[in-house]
Amino acid sequence: MLFPIHKTLFIVKLMKKEGGFMILDAIGIVATNMKNSIKFYRLLGLNFPDFKEGEEHDEATTPSGLRIMLDSESLIKKFKPNWTKPLGNESP
Repeated sequence: MLFPIHKTLFIVKLMKKEGGFMILDAIGIVATNMKNSIKFYRLLGLNFPDFKEGEEHDEATTPSGLRIMLDSESLIKKFKPNWTKPLGNESP
């Protein structure tokens, strides 16, 4: 089953310090279609909350504590108005 989910991966290097060591806290993904992205990542075992139409951010936490964050393109543009989708990593 193919999902037209997102066209851009945006890795956010948020770190938190635990016991003197830096660890990866979250990965952010820019989603072209939030609903389909959540469906896809649920198939991979992530427990996203129920999607509500119009939501621009959602996140799930893996058993190890890593947060997977999905943000809509429109939300990213609010933070970074000049943001554009990189070329070459689009799903079919």
